[in-house]
Amino acid sequence: MEQFEYKSKWYKAAILSCIVLSPGLLEDYSMMWSETLFILFLLLFMMTIHRYLQYNSRKALIAAAIITSVACITRYAGIIIIGTGGIFILLNNKLSFRKRFIDALVFAAISPLLLIINLYRNYQFSGTLTGHREQSITPLITNMHDAGIIFSNWLPFMQENYTATIAVVIAIIAGLIFICLQRFLRRERIGDYETMAAAFALFYIVFMIIIATLSRFETLNSRFLTPVFIP
Repeated sequence: MEQFEYKSKWYKAAILSCIVLSPGLLEDYSMMWSETLFILFLLLFMMTIHRYLQYNSRKALIAAAIITSVACITRYAGIIIIGTGGIFILLNNKLSFRKRFIDALVFAAISPLLLIINLYRNYQFSGTLTGHREQSITPLITNMHDAGIIFSNWLPFMQENYTATIAVVIAIIAGLIFICLQRFLRRERIGDYETMAAAFALFYIVFMIIIATLSRFETLNSRFLTPVFIP
């Protein structure tokens, strides 16, 4: 938080209060769900990739790749961290394209390694990569509504209004897209924590809504989306 662009003690206090008092995070930590570790690995990833982007440190890059690899076998949604890291490496305009491409290859070789081993082991034992997955029975609009209910409970907003909850999701996604495009297209502050947080939050929210529309599992709930709360 000391690296934030807006260095107000009241701003930091507000952010920390939201984190400490978050019902979703408290539920994850008290139940010791996999999201507890996943959130830790996410924060460690952001710290190490930030160091890489600031100082072009190969050690920081490898550390970020290793942390990402462990995050991927904690939750399959770790592939979002792989994608986020790859994009920031390729957009790092402090380096030549050749150097960025080589660093991206290093990251791409290490970060999915444990996940690949895990998927291969699953296939050897069960004949499937991630277990039997049924087709989703909830349409896109329903999953957007469910996500809106979760965000409304976090923030909070109007919880009983179907249209309002969907509007909340659209507003959050649109806001994140605006921030990412503004910074990516102008190549401004690519390595800042705020940029990384916005990018991860955008990719993760969209991924969870889409995967819930394609694959059948529990209804989208606070547990599934808590990794996006801090970002």
